[in-house]
Amino acid sequence: MIILALQALLFICVGTLINTHIHCQDLRTIGNLVFQVPSILSCLNVANIALCGLPFLSGFYSKDLIMEVLIHNSYSFFLVMGFIVGVLFTTIYSFRLIYITTISMSRGFVRQLVEDGVKDSSFAGVLISLSVVFCGCILN
Repeated sequence: MIILALQALLFICVGTLINTHIHCQDLRTIGNLVFQVPSILSCLNVANIALCGLPFLSGFYSKDLIMEVLIHNSYSFFLVMGFIVGVLFTTIYSFRLIYITTISMSRGFVRQLVEDGVKDSSFAGVLISLSVVFCGCILN
């Protein structure tokens, strides 16, 4: 259930970003979103950090539980190492996405449309972001 909330939050944020940039999915033209859609960007960053497994967020408890069960009950070294490598790749890609959307300047031109549905999706994103953060506190 925790992972579903994280996935829903990521899909809402990325869908809104794609929609506001005239359906462009190229990360090279999407950058410096702090000034364009700050609410969606903050929700995207919360979801990415929770997905990486930062302690005290909801994604940490699900990954910690899976990793603990794999390490203590698994007889396969390759299964455990595959999971750890997958977590590392997820973390690297998530921080790359945070860097590109937050810090880097877009190399192309800004393709921002009028923000029609951004307010609705940002409200849903903030609501799910709060649940991601507070579910981590409850599970603690």
